[in-house]
Amino acid sequence: MIPRKIIIAASLCIFSHLSPAQEKFEKEYRINKRSAPSNATSFIDECFPDSRIKWYREESTKGTFFEAKIRHSKTIYSIKFDQQGNLQDTERTLSFKDLPVGAQKNIRQFLERRFATYSIIKLQEQWLADKNIIKSLIVNGNPSGHYKTNYELEIRGKAGKDIDFFEFLFNQEGKLVREYKIVEKNFNNLIF
Repeated sequence: MIPRKIIIAASLCIFSHLSPAQEKFEKEYRINKRSAPSNATSFIDECFPDSRIKWYREESTKGTFFEAKIRHSKTIYSIKFDQQGNLQDTERTLSFKDLPVGAQKNIRQFLERRFATYSIIKLQEQWLADKNIIKSLIVNGNPSGHYKTNYELEIRGKAGKDIDFFEFLFNQEGKLVREYKIVEKNFNNLIF
């Protein structure tokens, strides 16, 4: 006979992916450059030598991170590091019309099926790669190697009678990778 605890644990593992959205808690605090890991600040200084940089400490359901926010050539970059200063991801703001047509179509269809009404609060292109490839993308505008692109959208959406905030991550083709219902967020840090 299989113990009850094993059945419950297995059921949780099997059915946990079926929940529509996990909750995401995120809080950002402005910090000075000296409070961020030195290898993170060095990387940012190399990529953006003449730009004003704002540093944040982010506490979320995923852990504690450091984030540099930079306005450079009319684009806002958000670059996240772990507590040791290892690059986690790089994001830059985009307009929905700047997405590839196929990704636009797939994302729009998903959002229209999901919500009665919605508005896009923020859209960012996310780059995942080695820090040298990210640096070449930022500095030269072209990669020195392979990188992965995702699109992160923050949405205010109405489904039924509820209006909530969500974060969706889509792959390069506009297919859903994951979603979170935002529990708490510093919306005053969304705009640089």
